Amino acid sequence: MSEPTTVSAEGVSLQVPDGWERVEAPGLAVGIAGPVGTATADGTQFRPSLTAIVVDAAPDADIRLLGTEAVAAARLVSPDVHVLAYDVWPLPDGTAGRRLEITLEQGGIPLCVRQWIALRDGRVITLTGTCDVAHLLAGGPIIERLATQALAAQETR
Repeated sequence: MSEPTTVSAEGVSLQVPDGWERVEAPGLAVGIAGPVGTATADGTQFRPSLTAIVVDAAPDADIRLLGTEAVAAARLVSPDVHVLAYDVWPLPDGTAGRRLEITLEQGGIPLCVRQWIALRDGRVITLTGTCDVAHLLAGGPIIERLATQALAAQETR
């Protein structure tokens, strides 16, 4: 078995699981996507994914406020968004980030979106993992593991 490929940018590293690949999009530091998990009758396809966005934090940035802003932003995405959970996410260095979980429907496909927010070195790191609900039992743990690994070796505040 070969060593897993790792993609890194702006202080975030993601291991690429078998069957997944790096994806690029404007504004993303790093992104990976898995194989097509769901296809609808009209041809809409969905791939599980994990992306990282890194932006400079304000000097007085506070993880509590950033988490609250993430909840508010999620509710603006669609009138069909349901916030399932918002909790403290313990980071490997003993500090706390925030984790948000929502559901919504996009293109006829019900999705579960998990978002992790952390402050590190004056930057806000936002990881967003998305999986179709039909494959959540298989894809959810993969995305959770990847998100945890993404910041495991990094210094946070």
